[in-house]
Amino acid sequence: MKLIHTCYRITDIDRSVAFYEALGFAEVSRIPLGDEAINVFMNIPGDGVRPRLELTYKFGVGAYDLGNGYGHIALAVDDLGAVLARLAEHGIEPEESRYSIEEDGLALVRDPDGYEIEIWRRWSRPSLLDSIRARVALGTRMRRRRRMRAARGRRAPASGRS
Repeated sequence: MKLIHTCYRITDIDRSVAFYEALGFAEVSRIPLGDEAINVFMNIPGDGVRPRLELTYKFGVGAYDLGNGYGHIALAVDDLGAVLARLAEHGIEPEESRYSIEEDGLALVRDPDGYEIEIWRRWSRPSLLDSIRARVALGTRMRRRRRMRAARGRRAPASGRS
């Protein structure tokens, strides 16, 4: 199995394509879907031959309710500072976040339709994942100890003990 792309519904083709080009994507193709919609396929140069992002513009739709079910897409970059500088040239600034650009190597931006994009400095995520794994392992050990203590507390006292 292989993930081939993700799809966003967009409200302005030119604005969205300009945003993703500023982010480092390149337009691969546009495919009209009759008189209903246009799909714009984009990819990051050097990331294989298949487009990773599908932008779907439906004629006559001015806004979408993003809801609370979708999270984000994440990109890894070699030089986070250079990417942020390029975005700033297009008026795109990172959002305030609980993560630090300098310490965590993570910046969050939103596309013109409000979708969140995580931009990770390459190799910064494994250390964060190691931290998350350590917290999960610690929590598992603590839950196991609580279960063992609870099980001991439910046992009848041994004979001769009160």
